[in-house]
Amino acid sequence: MNSNHARICTSPEWAEHIQNDILPEVTRGVDLGQDMLEIGPGPGAATEWLRHRVPSLTAIEVDEEAAAALAKRYAGTNVRVVTGTAAELGYPDESFDSVGSFTMLHHVPTLALQNKILTEAFRVLRVGGVLVGSDSLASND
Repeated sequence: MNSNHARICTSPEWAEHIQNDILPEVTRGVDLGQDMLEIGPGPGAATEWLRHRVPSLTAIEVDEEAAAALAKRYAGTNVRVVTGTAAELGYPDESFDSVGSFTMLHHVPTLALQNKILTEAFRVLRVGGVLVGSDSLASND
């Protein structure tokens, strides 16, 4: 990720956009259930919003520094932060009522790896569960 992109993704303005524009739209009319998995939370813009809408939120982040920062930020809450790759989730089949991924897939370098992440997301969804998400095309703008 380039430095301009990193600056935008960690800005309060980006968090506000995710929380006020993106998440309400993609979750409208969706029951997120009791247990949700968030894939690739990065700085936690979506995490903050989601944690108020599910009793239990697990966030899996591949970047160790970002995961550590989120774990510290959400210590003692309903958020559990795990360092790891969503391409190889260590959860049994049907572990979550919902899985979400918000503006992160464009950071995954290959289509094959993106497909592996989505395959894992569907594997850990319970019957009747829901996959919610949003993304954009990679850009320097």
